[in-house]
Amino acid sequence: MGPQARGINTPRGAMPIRPDQRRGKHVDAALAGLVGTVAGALAGAFGSWLAQRAQLRLQRESLAHQESIRWVDDKWTLHRDLLIALRNWRDCLMHLWQEGNREGLHDARATAYRLGVGAGLIAQPGTRIAIKEARKGLLAGQAAMARQQVPQDATDPCSEAKPLLTALEEALHVEPSWADRSAAAEP
Repeated sequence: MGPQARGINTPRGAMPIRPDQRRGKHVDAALAGLVGTVAGALAGAFGSWLAQRAQLRLQRESLAHQESIRWVDDKWTLHRDLLIALRNWRDCLMHLWQEGNREGLHDARATAYRLGVGAGLIAQPGTRIAIKEARKGLLAGQAAMARQQVPQDATDPCSEAKPLLTALEEALHVEPSWADRSAAAEP
């Protein structure tokens, strides 16, 4: 049977195309499509990985920034409470001096010490020294009052502690802003 009989139209003198040769062109197209699909999938997966990586980095930076803000806010609250406690201790000493009223003195001193230790643990060296000096000044005033070494005509037995409290307040004002600068300088 010739090529005409098999239903294959070929020009005269040309070799007839065998069915397995026709299949080769389809297989080549299918393989090219498969390779293109795999390459597209790999490129998509790589792009997705890059996007996810960038998103995670942004989330880490955002969380670090929120943590530094929370840290400064907590530090500010501790410093405020410390100043209030030290001034309360001073006020209790003044009441003791003026009225002989010891009520609240022990609690005020204990609170000031507790907050001073907490603030000293996270404070910069200059602030830590100012906290210690303010406590020493108030304790010296209390000790002088207990030993009756303060003259009776003195208007403020804690006058030596006033500049120390002012210096502490100034150091505490600088402390949170220092933390802001150091947090902002981190990459």
